[in-house]
Amino acid sequence: MSMNQSIYNSWLVGWVLKKIDKDVKTGGMIETMHRLTDSMVKLVVKNREKVKLTLKNEPVILISNHPSQVEVLILLGLLEKRDDAYLIADHSFLEILPSVDKHIIPVYINHRLDGKQKDSWKFNLLTRFHQSESFCREIAHKKNIASINLATDKVNNGGLVMIFPAAGELGGKFLSGLGYMIKNLKNPKKVKIVMVHVRGTSTWDYLRLIPIVRNFLPKVYITFAEPIPAGQFLAPEAKAISENVEKRYYEWVRGNSDNT
Repeated sequence: MSMNQSIYNSWLVGWVLKKIDKDVKTGGMIETMHRLTDSMVKLVVKNREKVKLTLKNEPVILISNHPSQVEVLILLGLLEKRDDAYLIADHSFLEILPSVDKHIIPVYINHRLDGKQKDSWKFNLLTRFHQSESFCREIAHKKNIASINLATDKVNNGGLVMIFPAAGELGGKFLSGLGYMIKNLKNPKKVKIVMVHVRGTSTWDYLRLIPIVRNFLPKVYITFAEPIPAGQFLAPEAKAISENVEKRYYEWVRGNSDNT
């Protein structure tokens, strides 16, 4: 991707990104994202104390909905300090903050975007300033298998991996990649599933960069569920495992008044 145009090297936005990247390099990703989002977003966080030790010390698959974009930064900032935290994310996010790239496990989804998504102003604006290589369905599928295997290895080695299994779709079906991760765990009873629900982020969150304007934007609500051993979701097939987690996740969201 090094031959492609990167927003990191753009004029005004690039200056901001370079400053953030320097902070990541010196202070760490989690600490930097915490300071950044704490200054930009009014947060209401529920039940984080119940998962604090799990987020700090245990192998974790952290599952969240993905209504917009800023929640990714918020969730990274709410993690406990650890060097083995990773994020499964669209490969187009590589090289936006180079110091964060080592924490990104890329997936390749351009072939799955429908016409409406590709015609959106956000997509067009990003691709104008930040280009990333596109792959056909077959190659993307092979790369995604490798990425899911890498994510599984990270968790098997004691790390934390954050995943958005509905791929940003509101109330969407959980993709099978999550099921393959859980199916291939060496010790699924030891690995914890931590579910998170986000409410309050939107397309307009980029306005939070403006100091005065950010005060008029709504609060963002983050709710954590108590950790669940990954072994509770096991099934013969990866698709069925993803469906098991999906069912439990949406039942939790519907049953928790803080998430509605």
